[in-house]
Amino acid sequence: MWDCVDHGEVIWQHDDRNALEAVRSGFAKFIRLDRPSNGAFKIKFGEPVVLMAAVPYLSNQGIHTHQDLMDKRNATHSPFSNTLEMYITHCLRSQFSGETRPKLCEVFANVGSITPTWMSDSPALVVISEDQVLEVPNKGGPSQCYICRCETGTEVLEWLTHNTQRAVFCLAHNNMGPDILFWLWFNGKRLLVAMKIKSLLGNMLRAEMLKAIASVTPYEFWRSQMTTCFQEGCEIFAAQALEHLSKIPNGLDTGADYPVLRVVANWPGDVKLHRSTTKPWNAKSMDEDNHPFVGLNRDRFRAYISTSALTLRALTQGSQRCQQFSGLS
Repeated sequence: MWDCVDHGEVIWQHDDRNALEAVRSGFAKFIRLDRPSNGAFKIKFGEPVVLMAAVPYLSNQGIHTHQDLMDKRNATHSPFSNTLEMYITHCLRSQFSGETRPKLCEVFANVGSITPTWMSDSPALVVISEDQVLEVPNKGGPSQCYICRCETGTEVLEWLTHNTQRAVFCLAHNNMGPDILFWLWFNGKRLLVAMKIKSLLGNMLRAEMLKAIASVTPYEFWRSQMTTCFQEGCEIFAAQALEHLSKIPNGLDTGADYPVLRVVANWPGDVKLHRSTTKPWNAKSMDEDNHPFVGLNRDRFRAYISTSALTLRALTQGSQRCQQFSGLS
């Protein structure tokens, strides 16, 4: 059910008993009635009214909350279980949507010696679809497209150029480099945020940190961090992405070629990004790209995940009137 809240519709294959129970309780429906050869029914989870009624119920059960599910999956990385990425996106949505928004410098920690003036602004999280700029409300529901998980470079380019699904966040294809892409709106100016997320217990090694920074650098998109060559078959995606970034209307001035903010984060360990701005005597390289880069404000993020149940709050508002449809209490 939490997968449905996060990802919209989820298609699962279950054995007869579980499939029938899910359909009978109203959480799913059969995609087809014929029985596949492996004996499992194919069903689709994603009934908005029932989910809206169930979310507050599950949120009040100690072992069924959204955060509990994420905690169990914290070391799991699969198309529907990128737990740390989900933590981050929920945190970002909470911070940048709604009437009261923090300054950008309060969410992200500046690394360089020069802090851009717009780091003191309070941008809004937006969806850019075709020529429309839609501010993301802090109220939503299962029918809202929250995340676009891209399995190909073509899907990433579709999100960048058209975003017909109107997805808030893009979890990019592994070969691209960034883990998360999203747009911020500065009173008419657009900024693309490219984030790299690491889940390391200890601090990140300097070499790994530089690779992570390179992975969110526009000129390094779709390049191998081992050989610096393009990933196989990805050169065309890199060229098209840079062409689109160069044509972004009303792009925010970042002092570089593209309106892109680079973000590198590690949890629970630290990145110590300040090491990238200096070159020790025994180091071979340092970050010399002009695109600004920042780290995650760890104190703010820690406070969020320790106090929030990480449910989509919009589902809990107005859901009391929906509970009569599911019989949950």
